Amino acid sequence: SLTAVTMVTLTSDTFTEASNGFEVLVKLSEFDLNSLKSEMGVATSINDSFITINADVFRDLMNVDVIPITDDNGLQAASYIADSTPPILESFVLDLDLGELVLTFNETVNVATLD
Repeated sequence: SLTAVTMVTLTSDTFTEASNGFEVLVKLSEFDLNSLKSEMGVATSINDSFITINADVFRDLMNVDVIPITDDNGLQAASYIADSTPPILESFVLDLDLGELVLTFNETVNVATLD
């Protein structure tokens, strides 16, 4: 069952890349992927990777809603591949008047790891 208290709701920017069938490939938007990565304790291993869905998320070819998977009965991932792509520093802004350095990365980074 779903034990994580934190959840990430996908936006409409996430889309499917498949034809009708038993499997649907969902391509996560950059925003949704970064939302997942920024939530500590969510999708860090197979042990905290669960999904819930509303009945109206998908329908079969006869227009019947999928059976929902509720918050208290989340479906655990069958497999899990961890993020191994390192973040890339894309740009920075240095403001000497304010004494600030703003770093922009291509993905969410953990500020607690600043060394």
